[in-house]
Amino acid sequence: MNDPYKKSQKGEPNPHQSMQDFLNKEDERKQKEEAQKKTIAIQGLQLALENKLLLQRIYAEQLGKDVEEMQETFDEITKAAYNQARELLGLQS
Repeated sequence: MNDPYKKSQKGEPNPHQSMQDFLNKEDERKQKEEAQKKTIAIQGLQLALENKLLLQRIYAEQLGKDVEEMQETFDEITKAAYNQARELLGLQS
């Protein structure tokens, strides 16, 4: 037997649920989804940054340069990654 108070499988509101409750839940779901996307993007950016720094360090060592000489490059990469992360979050750089 159908339960008139149960939410449908498709996420549609049932006639006994207030529309505002349904819209609030949908907004919350969308916000969580957006936050997850931003988190994944930032984590990917962080991994890319870590890989880039590791490659820069290896490259500097192979060239026989002091790793400290590469610090300026590391700082530039870090600043660029930070700005990209802020942009993904919708913050001003």
